[in-house]
Amino acid sequence: MRSLLITGQKGGIGKTTAAMNLAALAAEGGRVLLVDLDPAGPISAALAHGPESGEVHQLGDWTGRFWSDAVPGVDLFWPQSGNEQTDAMAMRLATLTRNSNLSLQYDLAVVDAPCLRGGATSLLGGCDEALLVTRLEPLALRTLPPLLGAVQAERVERPEFQFHGMLLTLPPGVRADSPEVDQLRRSLGGHVLPVAIEHDPNLQSATLHGALPRTQSDNQRAFGLLAQSLQLLAPAPVLEPVHGGGKEGGLLWAILGVLGMGLGIAVGVAVGWYLS
Repeated sequence: MRSLLITGQKGGIGKTTAAMNLAALAAEGGRVLLVDLDPAGPISAALAHGPESGEVHQLGDWTGRFWSDAVPGVDLFWPQSGNEQTDAMAMRLATLTRNSNLSLQYDLAVVDAPCLRGGATSLLGGCDEALLVTRLEPLALRTLPPLLGAVQAERVERPEFQFHGMLLTLPPGVRADSPEVDQLRRSLGGHVLPVAIEHDPNLQSATLHGALPRTQSDNQRAFGLLAQSLQLLAPAPVLEPVHGGGKEGGLLWAILGVLGMGLGIAVGVAVGWYLS
């Protein structure tokens, strides 16, 4: 069973939407377990499942709420972790994703993880693959270096760990094909995926009506391309990342141009070092 951790360095950047859409797309070719590690249970809320509606179920070392076919082909599991420390949560997650019995039931586990800040980066050890969702905004870009450093450390410790890169989500008014996005993608090099998710007001409406928050038109196509690049669909043509040179200086000036603010040369150099 493959295990894909979807996370970011702050809330409200679209990682839960990405997790739900990728799980639904992957279910077209196999059985998927969607694990919601957020104590607030945003996935069950988005799908109009009340916190008490799921049956109490045990998976691995975890007891939680379970919804069979929360969306077609996708079972949803919401562990009741309470105030459990992150390291303990990471160990439980690793036990869950490497459970031989679950591997007979599911082809893929998609894990919607809490924000990876501080010690929470240990959750990277609970899955064999990871996707980082980041918003094109100052705070998100400033907090990239420590998270990318944790990803690099995980890759050194576990050579089999696969980091798929960063998925850009865009604020209102910014198009995926805008020159600013292309410039930033090239400056960040091959670590940024060649698809971006635009702001879509329909997502909130879908959530309020308990529907799968699938985006429309270009975004729907973007999620399909993303699923292909992650080899969640068959056939699976892999999208080639856009490479760029001059990471340290290029990244700094791209951020300055897109955001119109001075992040400081130290941030540019630090991010470039982690990405190299």
